[in-house]
Amino acid sequence: MKSSCELSDLDLDGVIDQWDKCIKTSNNSATYSNGCIANDLYSEINFLTQQVKEQKQILVQKNQKIIDLNAKSSSQEITINVLNSNLQAKDLKIRDIESKLFEANENNHSLQSTISYLNDILNSKENVIQENINLLSNLNYELNTYKSLIEDCSGYKVTLTPGWHLISSTYKTATPITIPEGCIEVIYGFNNGAYEQVTILKPMHGYWIKISDGYDTCEFILQP
Repeated sequence: MKSSCELSDLDLDGVIDQWDKCIKTSNNSATYSNGCIANDLYSEINFLTQQVKEQKQILVQKNQKIIDLNAKSSSQEITINVLNSNLQAKDLKIRDIESKLFEANENNHSLQSTISYLNDILNSKENVIQENINLLSNLNYELNTYKSLIEDCSGYKVTLTPGWHLISSTYKTATPITIPEGCIEVIYGFNNGAYEQVTILKPMHGYWIKISDGYDTCEFILQP
């Protein structure tokens, strides 16, 4: 059983099979380092020189690749820096937008509060207006009722007994008529801060009237 670390040289040229490019050279032949037969020392030198050139060319190519990779890396680093700068600028814009949105929300909240306050005032005023409308409607109703009562009460007749009585006039000036004639002793009306004797009754006034004692009853008629 062979070991995995065992090195073999089947053509016995001094170059192990792993590196031997001419595996079937004659035994104990002079070869290059690649296992191929060497014609002379000059050829060996040329061969080695060529290998050096090839290796040097490979190194130059690898070095150029390294330079290209470094350049690309530098370019990518610049691009990353630019992207980071753009991200920072966008982040600042986002923060500014968030700040403006917060301020707008605060202003909106304040505006909503103001609108709510104004709506409360408006509702309160509308309630007051409605109350005034209702009051005005009631007053109009009372006025119309009063007018109706006045128009209905265009005149009246009442039977009075001897003594003093408080009577009212009608909606127009009128002179009272009595049956029997002359049963009224005196009529007083209040005018300019004092009572005075009158014979004609003015509209919408109250009067004190005295029926003479010589009559059992007196028909008092007031017709405008």
